[in-house]
Amino acid sequence: MKTGLQWILQEAKDLRKKYPKRFENWKQYVAQATAIYNSKNKKSSSTTKKTPAKKSIVKVELKPKIMKKSASKKTKIVYTKNKQRGTSNKTIDKQKKALPPEKRISKTGNAYYEYRKNESDIKNTLLGINKTPGIFGSNMYSHRDNIEKILREKISLLDTHKKLLKSSVGSNLKLHHRQLITTLKNQIASLKKQLREQNKLINSNLR
Repeated sequence: MKTGLQWILQEAKDLRKKYPKRFENWKQYVAQATAIYNSKNKKSSSTTKKTPAKKSIVKVELKPKIMKKSASKKTKIVYTKNKQRGTSNKTIDKQKKALPPEKRISKTGNAYYEYRKNESDIKNTLLGINKTPGIFGSNMYSHRDNIEKILREKISLLDTHKKLLKSSVGSNLKLHHRQLITTLKNQIASLKKQLREQNKLINSNLR
């Protein structure tokens, strides 16, 4: 004859086999079998005739699962190449041609967005030196000397970035140097063009 514990364990196994998804763990099946066992014994002791006990299902309250809140999506910032911020000194700005407002790579390889007026030029409205008109009179020689000085500096800077490009490691740094090399080449071409125009003005003035 089975003991009470043996009956409860066997009943728990039968419940788990019949209802595999009703409870989360084995202890809950044992608790359900115990409740059935106690209910059966109470009915059998209160009646003279032995009747088969009906299996009753005792509901066990399960703790609700806490759902983690999903992280909210970050708002995507859209940048434009036609807007700038801040101010710019036109006299100083005329001496250099800058890249348009856009995403750039710093010397350390980090990406950033440049929109300052004194560090960027909007396309077709650039204030680079190629927009500076020729100068007549007593200042035309000093203006030519100034162009030649800036041209030498740009050529030296171009050579430096070409060397850095060869020795640089990492795609971001290489991209940074390539962007500067392209900008410097454009600036050098503009300076050479203005130098030729200034020399023409000087020669025409000497005739």
